[in-house]
Amino acid sequence: MTPRFKTHPKIALRSTIFLLTGITLLGTAPVVSFAKDASRLGIVQNFIYDSNPNMLSRAADSIYGAATRVFFIFDRETLLSSLNAEVSATQNVFDDSSFNSTDYSLKTNYQKNLQRWSYGIGAYAGYDTTRNEDVTTAGIFTRSDNRLTLNLSPRITYKASALKEYSLSTTWQSGYY
Repeated sequence: MTPRFKTHPKIALRSTIFLLTGITLLGTAPVVSFAKDASRLGIVQNFIYDSNPNMLSRAADSIYGAATRVFFIFDRETLLSSLNAEVSATQNVFDDSSFNSTDYSLKTNYQKNLQRWSYGIGAYAGYDTTRNEDVTTAGIFTRSDNRLTLNLSPRITYKASALKEYSLSTTWQSGYY
C-alpha cells in the first residue's frame, strides 16, 4: 500500500538540497572550522635624535623628541589562507614644535594557498609628515608637510615540484605630497 500524501516536486528538491548541504557541511566541518586567530593591541615609545643633512647644511640644530605608536594587529590563519591587518597611529613630539606630527598607517596582507597555486595581495596606506627639507631652485629650504602613500602588491606562485616554484609579483606605489 502506498502512502496517500503527495510531495510537491519543488519541496522535494529543496529538501534534497538541504540534506546534501547539511551532509557536506558536516563532512568538511573539521577543515573549515580550523582557524587560528590572534589580535594584539600595543603601545611603543621611542626616543629620536634626528640630524638630516639638509638641516645641518643651513646650520640648523638637530632635533630631539619622542614617538609614541599605538597599534592594533589582527591575524587569521587557516589551513588554506591567511589574513593580516595592522592599523596604527604615531604621535611625534620634538623640541622644535614645527616638526611635531601625527602619522597613520594601515597594512593588510591576504594569502590563499592551493595544492600547486598560491596567490595573494598586500596593501598599504600611510599618512605621515616628513622631517626632511628640500632646497628649491631659488635656494630656499622648504618642508614637505604631509605625505599620503598608497601601495598595492599582488602576487601569484606556481609550485611545479617540491623543489621548484615560479612566482610573479608586482608593486604599484604612489605618493602624494
